[in-house]
Amino acid sequence: MRIHSGDILLSRGGAPTSALIARGNDFPNTFSHAALAHVDAATGEATVVEALIEAGSVLSSVSDYLESKKHRILVLRLRPDHPALARDAMLPHRAAESMLARVRDGH
Repeated sequence: MRIHSGDILLSRGGAPTSALIARGNDFPNTFSHAALAHVDAATGEATVVEALIEAGSVLSSVSDYLESKKHRILVLRLRPDHPALARDAMLPHRAAESMLARVRDGH
């Protein structure tokens, strides 16, 4: 699957705390983590922005993200006919760019 800038990646980690996050809350589900994909417009290189319990906010390549223990991954993307995209087609990319910059700045 081709990852687009602004895609949200839901996953279920392999650690016991991931199972607790996924199942032990008011809205039990099958996912424990959310990440945001950013694709550099000039190079086409993808970076994943993710918050981890043990490391805080981190930046990973897609291959590093996929190599970490994940039981499942779901990619969420705004539908092309979404009104927000009709107003600004670059909205998902700009959101991803903003989050990438915040993590690089140490937030």
